[in-house]
Parts: sequence; C-alpha cells; structure tokens
Amino acid sequence: MNIELQALNLTTDVRLILSGLCRISTKRPIKYSLTDSESESSESDSVLIINGEDEHSVRRWEELKTSDPQLTAVVINNDDLHDNVTTYSVARESLGMKFLHLLDAIVNTRKEAIAKLAPAPEAKDDKAQNAFTTPEKVDQKVAEISVAKKIAKAAAATQKRALIVDDSASVRRQLSEFLKRRNLNVEEASSASEALQKADERTYDIIFLDIVMPEMDGYKACKKIKKSKHCGETPVVMLTSKSSTFNKARGILAGCDAYLTKPVKVPLLKQVLLEQL
Repeated sequence: MNIELQALNLTTDVRLILSGLCRISTKRPIKYSLTDSESESSESDSVLIINGEDEHSVRRWEELKTSDPQLTAVVINNDDLHDNVTTYSVARESLGMKFLHLLDAIVNTRKEAIAKLAPAPEAKDDKAQNAFTTPEKVDQKVAEISVAKKIAKAAAATQKRALIVDDSASVRRQLSEFLKRRNLNVEEASSASEALQKADERTYDIIFLDIVMPEMDGYKACKKIKKSKHCGETPVVMLTSKSSTFNKARGILAGCDAYLTKPVKVPLLKQVLLEQL
C-alpha cells in the first residue's frame, strides 16, 4: 500500500526526518512518500502533515477541513493536544519510528472504518426488500430519529460552556479540540474586545485567556470580565509563555483563578479542568 504524505509548510528539520522515515518505509507493508503539493489523491491514500506552529499552514488546513470533514491530518506541534478521529498531534521530539507506527495505525484504522461504511449488498429477494421498506418501518425510523434529536438537544443544553481567548489560531484550535473531546461547548475569540463582547452576552463555565494580545492584555481583560454581568463568577485561566512569580501575582490581582504555561501540557490542563469545573 502506498500512502502520500502531503506537507503543509513543514520546517527543514522536520522534512529531513520525514524523508528519512519515508525511505525506511520502502521495505515495509505500508510505503510513504513526502510531497509539498496538495495532490488530487483520494482521502484513502493520503495524509496531511501540518506545521501546527505556522499560521498559514493552520489556515489552509481549516479551509481543507471545511470542504472535507473526513480529511485525515497529523499536526506537528510542541505539545500533544490532538487525538480525535481525523486529527492527530505529534510532539516535535517524538518524530521517529514511533511516528511511523502512528501513521501505520492511522492508515489501518481508516481502512477498517471505510470497510464498515461500505454499503451492504442489495437484497435479491423482493419480499425481504419490501419487508424493510413498509410504511410502518419508515414511520418507526422517523420516530427513532425524532427521539434521538431530542436527546441530543437535551444533552447539548447541559454541556459546560468554555471560551478560549487567544490571538494565535493554533493555540485556539488545540485547546478547542481538546475541550470538545471532553464534551464542552467551545467558543473562541481572537481578541480581548471580542471576548468582552461575548462575556456581556452570555455565561461561560470557564474562560481561557491569553496574556499577551495586541489591543488589550489579558490582565486588563480579566478585570473587565470579572466585572461583567454574566461572567463575574466564571473561572478565568491565564495562558502565558512566562511563568514568573511576578506574572502570577499580576494575574491574581487581576482576578484570574489559574495559570497555564504555553505550550499547554495535557496533565496540567486536565488538572485545571478538574479543579475549576
């Protein structure tokens, strides 16, 4: 089986590692090749490899994912916040044979999923076919779908709501996918002003707030959020690349409830969720 790895703005060092892994794969059942261009390969024989730290790469990925939600991608990051069905994340330092094994697992899992989705052979017996498509059966199916929709709506109403405020699209995306996998209803804001507008309109159960933003820093935004009508009691988790005592003290004075240093580590993020929700 031949699989094409379509690279989106990978750094030189990552490309060299992946090229070496592709050469190793020529002696294995699943063979990989690396290309810079987005080919017209079918989704079953290609995997996107994305530079999660590159804004252009992330934007292009979002565009592709919108047109094809089942597109499979691996994000190369400095952290490891992805592992849903069609998006995987690998820390930069983990690129090696383990990465090759991950690709094998992705390809095999997708192959099994496609096989399960294949339509069953049509029944040759007209009576058997008619037995399935009787009006009673159709009415029963419609009723089942209606009940399922009501259940889904009720479940959505009980979901915890989170707001992620960060001017970095990659940070928002990583946190969003992680929180959604834990059944949180997630909204995003790329600026402090957008976040304040949202905080004035609805209540959130937790807010993740970047400190360094262009028009207004996280400290000022946090103070305003804590004075807002709907989010005065909402836990605010500061996101920062600096974890000095001084910065933490400023955050506490601004009213923040917890701190997370970027790149965010999964165990710490889980601990914050456990403590604040």
